[in-house]
Order: sequence, then structure tokens, then C-alpha cells
Amino acid sequence: MDTVRSSMAEPTGQAPPRFLIRRDRDLEPVSPAALLEALDRGQLTLDTPVWVSATRPPRPLRAFLRDLVWLEWQEAQAARAPIELFGAPVVSRAFSQAFAHAAVGMVISDLSGRILHSNAAFAGLLGVTVDELEGVLVGDISVADDLAAERVQAQSLLQGKVRNYQILKRFRAQDGTTIPCLVAISMVRGELGAPRFVVATVVDYRDELALIELRAKGAETQAVQTLARGVAHDFNNTLMVIHGAASNLMDDPGLTDHDSLAAITQATRLASELTARLRALSAAGVGALGPVDLGAAVRAREAFLRGLVGTGCRLVLRLPAEPVVVQADEAAVDQLLLNLVHNAAAACGAGGEVRVRLVPLPEGGLLQVEDDGEGMAPEVRRRVTEPYFTQRPGGTGLGMAIVAATLARVGGTMEIDSAPGEGTCCTLWLPPAR
Repeated sequence: MDTVRSSMAEPTGQAPPRFLIRRDRDLEPVSPAALLEALDRGQLTLDTPVWVSATRPPRPLRAFLRDLVWLEWQEAQAARAPIELFGAPVVSRAFSQAFAHAAVGMVISDLSGRILHSNAAFAGLLGVTVDELEGVLVGDISVADDLAAERVQAQSLLQGKVRNYQILKRFRAQDGTTIPCLVAISMVRGELGAPRFVVATVVDYRDELALIELRAKGAETQAVQTLARGVAHDFNNTLMVIHGAASNLMDDPGLTDHDSLAAITQATRLASELTARLRALSAAGVGALGPVDLGAAVRAREAFLRGLVGTGCRLVLRLPAEPVVVQADEAAVDQLLLNLVHNAAAACGAGGEVRVRLVPLPEGGLLQVEDDGEGMAPEVRRRVTEPYFTQRPGGTGLGMAIVAATLARVGGTMEIDSAPGEGTCCTLWLPPAR
């Protein structure tokens, strides 16, 4: 016990010890730093009994391990005593400079998940200061839904089954937004392998996820267009046969007023409209682009748009006097206006109002189509551009898919603002003419 006793002696001026350990027959106070040092040297084990009070039963040292690391850190900070990491003092100038000025987020935490050190890149990502993060639990700034998946890997790291791991997780910023990050995590251990600290690098993953989503949408659009071309071709051939047979029957005087024949003729007409939409979708990825005055294009189609809205709904055009020149073509304008105004009129119903507004911008222009209809729930709004998704009886689910495909072709974007009972506003940004 002499070796243990000497190595665990309390330095003069150190913070008061918080734990008791049996030496010979007596309980003697021991500091967190001394306990961890003895554990690293093999003088104690994780099963060594430790007391926090002489009147309470002991518990194995392993039960206090996380608290010991945190308390040791606090005492070292107060005494300005360096804690070694990777064989060098954490407070060394070279390490401090590299850590503080790293381009990616850097975090050192204890085994309980409390942040001991973080750098400006990580603090800036969350919109706080480095000082505000000290002592904060990593779990408190993480999205709770991500913690369960990480817990399994963290346990494997603690047990030494893996040396490090990577995980995609979300942090909560000061303003309440969630930030997806790619986090690489590793464990720093003592001389005999006892876990001491967790080191993590944090990379903002928002741009990468946006790029992945953009690529996925491009591939989906191309696949849908290929499918639409094939379906439109085969469906149109079938319609020609049905239409021809119906026309022959209509020539029979005895069948002119037959209800079934009238239904067949009407169904053929509706199916022809569906084929036209499929063709528009399949053609959304072809065609030469050039400068188009969007204001003049809307004015030229005003009569058509008013007929599309019908007599039960009012169309309001708000167009600037100056040209709004964008990169598009006449087919793109037709596809955007036809589908957006048609959907708006169907949503607002009799007595409603559809508003078409143009806003010139230094770079391109905005086209807004707004209605005062029933609006959409968030889950519907997220799926509204999926081909064949519709909640309107008799709808084809192709209108907004055509809009999305057309915007992809001309390089534009769309935002949809809608809520149940509050109507819908589709805002399209179209790029400037090249």
C-alpha cells in the first residue's frame, strides 16, 4: 500500500477531495485526479470500493467513473494543471492553436457527455460562444430522435469493440433550427486502456444533403419522363381504336342517344386530355431555352387563363409595366401557367379568387399564383410534386409534377406556402435570360 499511498498523496493547495477509499483499516480522502491516476497505473481496479460518505455504503469505482473525469477536469482548470491528450498537454500552444482554428467543429467531452472543450467552428455552427458550451451535455444540444441510434455505437466505443465511428446526426442551434452534421467520434484512453475522453469532429452536412436531394430529384424526373413517353404512346394508340369504334356507332341513328355510347365518348375525351398531360410531362426535359418576357407572355394568355378559371372564380392579374425577362420558352410558360392556375381554380371553388403576380428581380423574376382555397396539410404539401399523387377526386396527380419538371429544365425553383383553411401560394423563381 505504500506505493499507492504515495502516488495518491494530496498536493498542497489542491481542491478538497470528494471521495473516500480504504487504506489499511481507515477511510481516507482521495481527490478525483488521484483516483484516476491510480486506476491508470493499475494500483486500483474498476471494482475497488469507493465511498462518498463514511455513513453510506461503498460502490465500485466504475460507478463514479464519469463523475471522476468531470471533477478532475474542473479541478485541473481551476489549478491550471495541464491534462494530457494524445501524450501532450491539452493546454499546449500548438494543440490550442490547431484546435481553436480548425475549419471544422472540434469537441472534447468527458464520459458523461459534458463538453470540456469546443472550438469556434462548432460554437458558430450552433450560434453560441465557446464559453457557453463548456459543461453542456452533448445530448441537450442534439435532436432526441437521433440519440437512440448513436447509443449503440457509443457503447461499443466505450467497451473497446471499435476504435471510432461516424454518424449522421442533428444538432439544435440557438435559434431553434436543426443542423445535420457528419460526426466522427473516437475515444482517448489511459495507459492501461481505461476510457478518459471522447473527441469528435463535426462537419456541417447541409450542403451535401441538398446536393444529394438535387441529384435524386433529377434522376426521378428523368425516369418519370421516360415512363410518361411510353405510357402516352401506348395509351394514345388504344384511344384511337376506341374513338374510331365510337364514331362508327354514332353513325347508327338508333344509337345516337344511347347513354353508354355517350359515356364512352366522354371518357375518350377525358382520356385524351390525360394523354396530352403525359406528353407535356415527357417533353418537359427537351427544347431550346431563350429570353422570354414573362409579363408579355401572361398578358397574351389572359383570355385563356380566364376561361380556365371559369365564371365561378375571379382571376386577378398583377403585372408590372416593365418587362420581366427570364430564361425559358413558350412551352415552359404554358406548362407553368396552365397547371398552376388550373390547380388554384380547383382549390378555391365558386366565389374564390386566383391571383397571378409577377415581381421583377435583379436576377430573374418571381411568378406567384395564389388562391384562397382550402389549403394543404404539411404532409400533402411535401408530396404535391410527386407524379400521380392527388387528393382531388378525378385528379391525375400530374399537374405539379409537370411544374417541377419544367422548373428543373429551365433552372428555376419553387416554394409552396400553404396551410389548411388558409389557401395556397406557389412562388416560382425563374433565372435571368443568358
